[in-house]
Amino acid sequence: MPTAISKTKLFCSFTGTLYALESGKVTREDLASGLFVFGCGRDHAMHPLDDECVESIVTERPDLHQLLVAAMEIAETQGRVRWRTETTRPSFAMVDDLLVSNGYKPLMSEEEYYRSSCLGRNYCYQAVEGRSTELEVIWRG
Repeated sequence: MPTAISKTKLFCSFTGTLYALESGKVTREDLASGLFVFGCGRDHAMHPLDDECVESIVTERPDLHQLLVAAMEIAETQGRVRWRTETTRPSFAMVDDLLVSNGYKPLMSEEEYYRSSCLGRNYCYQAVEGRSTELEVIWRG
């Protein structure tokens, strides 16, 4: 029986990725080939214990956090990560830049996705998931 080919993963949520690792929805192999564009900044993803607000999964499963950190460090050297900064927030344009620079098609345009121009649609994980044609979007466990 043929097996389904797994799509490359686009990781949009730091916490969601950790929960997906815990549930088995995401594997080491997925991290090794996936693209990352989290809502949090690099400092929080790499060193969340330095923040006042720490996700419980980080304290309960430090092994998963370390696995994710190691994968993100490698991904950074390969151009597979885009980080939020003090002046930039995740956006459709940021996701498109990540996709295109890694050889994928950009997200469907607003008009293609909504079948009309609906100016003002906000960036959110569900919209990225809906507009992604080539990658599996991970934003919850």
